[in-house]
Amino acid sequence: MPNSGEVIFLTEEIETIIDKLKTGQIQIIERFDPELDFGRLIPSWELKLRITKGKARIYTEKYFYPIINALIDLGIVNKLDGTTNYMLTKLGEEIRKKITPRTEESIPISSRERMSFIQEEISKRKLFSKNEYAMKTWTERYFLVTQKFYPLLKDEGEISKKRFVTALGLTTWNSFYQPKLISIKDFLNMFHFSEIIEKSHIYVICQYFQWKYHPLDKDLWFVSKNLSFWRERYNDLIRYNLNQSPKKALVNNSMDLDDLTQQTKKFLRNRDKIVNKSISDLANEILFQKGHYWNKKYKIDFNWIKKRLNLILF
Repeated sequence: MPNSGEVIFLTEEIETIIDKLKTGQIQIIERFDPELDFGRLIPSWELKLRITKGKARIYTEKYFYPIINALIDLGIVNKLDGTTNYMLTKLGEEIRKKITPRTEESIPISSRERMSFIQEEISKRKLFSKNEYAMKTWTERYFLVTQKFYPLLKDEGEISKKRFVTALGLTTWNSFYQPKLISIKDFLNMFHFSEIIEKSHIYVICQYFQWKYHPLDKDLWFVSKNLSFWRERYNDLIRYNLNQSPKKALVNNSMDLDDLTQQTKKFLRNRDKIVNKSISDLANEILFQKGHYWNKKYKIDFNWIKKRLNLILF
C-alpha cells in the first residue's frame, strides 16, 4: 500500500477500491465522521457499537469482525498491533470523501457565498485562528450538513435560505465536542448580519438531523448526535466502579431501624461518589480521544465536558 502522502494522486486505485466495496461497507465508511474519527484511535467497542447498535444498524454483531477485516485488507482501516484499536487511514478518508456527493454540486451559489463568508470570518477569530485542524474539521462538517439539509430549503426564499445557512454554521459549531460555545446573539454580532436567526431555526435543524438540543446557562447550548457509544461506556464504568467498591453487607439481623436508615444513607452517598467518578473517568476518556486539538485550558479542566455529560446521560 502506498504511503499516505501519495493518496491524493491515486484516483484509479481509489475508484478500483470503491468498485470492490459492497453497499453495506460503503454505509460503514460513510458513518466515519470527519470531526470525530479522522486522526485518532477508535476502540473496537466504540466502532462495534456504532455499526451494530446505531439507529440504522448495518450489520449484526457476528458479522462485525469479518467486515472490518475486509476494510483492513483494502487499506481503509488499520488495526494497531497489540491493541484492540482501529484507525481510519488517509486512504480511507479519501475514499470517504469520494463516496460522499460533492457539496459544490448541490448548494446554490448564493448560499455557498454565505458559507464562505462565515468560514472566512471565523478563521480570523482567536477561537480557531491558531488551530488549522479544528478549523478544517468544522468547515468540512458545516458543508456536509448544509448539503444534507438543503433539499428542505430548495423552495424557500433567499432570506429564509440565508437564515438557515447561518443557523447551520452555528449549530455545527456548537457541538458536544466544541469547548467554546457561541450564543445566537454573539454569533450574529460577529458577522453583522441583518437577518435574525431564532431558536426555532435551531430546533428545525435538530429535528431534521435527529440531533438533541441541550440548553446551558447564559444563553449557551450545544447539540449532540447519536451518542449511544458514550452511554454504553458510562454503563460499563458504573459497573466497574461498583465492583471496586467495598463489599460490605447492607443488612444484618442485629440492626435496628436507625442502623438501617444510616446504612442506607451511607450506601446512597457512596452511590453518588461512584456516579461522579464514572462521569470523571468518561470525561477523561473523551479528553484523551478528542482533546488533541483543544488548548491547554480545556485539556486540564474537564468540568466543561462533565457538565455536558450530565445532560446527555441523565
